[in-house]
Amino acid sequence: MNIFDYIEQKSNEIGNKIGENETEDDREVYRYAIFGIFSQFFTFGIAFLIAWLLNMFIPFFIVVSSFVLLRIGGGGYHCSCFRDCFITSLTVFFCGTFIAYLTQDYVISMFIISLLLGIYIIPQCPKPSINSPSRGYKEDKKFRYKYIRYFVLLMCFNLIFIYYKHFLFSTAISSGIIISVFMISDIGEYILKNIWDIIHKNN
Repeated sequence: MNIFDYIEQKSNEIGNKIGENETEDDREVYRYAIFGIFSQFFTFGIAFLIAWLLNMFIPFFIVVSSFVLLRIGGGGYHCSCFRDCFITSLTVFFCGTFIAYLTQDYVISMFIISLLLGIYIIPQCPKPSINSPSRGYKEDKKFRYKYIRYFVLLMCFNLIFIYYKHFLFSTAISSGIIISVFMISDIGEYILKNIWDIIHKNN
């Protein structure tokens, strides 16, 4: 049994144990919650450990934090299983971090690109997915405002980092915004979905 199946199995066992005297619907909620905690802890734990070993912890943390904040309100593509999500997350996070390192000499260009892309994607937020469908107009509007608030906050921090010449931190924010826009966008969903479809067909 691989680690991904093991985590899912243990999550189900714990969820069932917690809700053994409750309804099946309640046990499903417990299983989902426990799995969410375990899977996120595992994914981010491995990711931050690798970043620390590669001596890029702080830029990596900024990229991931920017990404997570915008995804809260932006929604977007979700993988069909934990293994795919783990691989996709680490790939996207480290691509974003490498981009941040490679573009330190182009900090203003990165700022402008992230600003334009971040504004461009606003009408699509929150992008629904199978795991996170539309919540209705009013609720979707609240999530869109969350995205806008976090986006404005990140751009303010970006400007502060540029002013104080912390260019790597600035490009890390810009890169985090760019990869979040990729995950929210239709083209990002199309690319990732087709990649995983090809991989699954060849397995």
